[in-house]
Amino acid sequence: MVHVLVVGVTGMLADVSKWHAKRFHKVSIIARDQLKLQKIETESSHKNKLYPLYVDYKNLSLLDEQILSAIAVNGHIQQKLLLGFVQTL
Repeated sequence: MVHVLVVGVTGMLADVSKWHAKRFHKVSIIARDQLKLQKIETESSHKNKLYPLYVDYKNLSLLDEQILSAIAVNGHIQQKLLLGFVQTL
């Protein structure tokens, strides 16, 4: 199963995240806005494939910790979709 990481998911990439989940990919989604992140979970028909990570990606140490957590749960990340500024992945 493919593990996809999507950063900046509450805007333009919201549908992309749902599309990947629909194709049975594991999707780790990172967003700074918790309410918008919850909305994406609610709207998805494949909630069990979404791994939401609420984190301000300007906090690099917490971002690294969350990404490592996602890898531990979902395996190696095969695809990264990023919107906005991310310094490390």
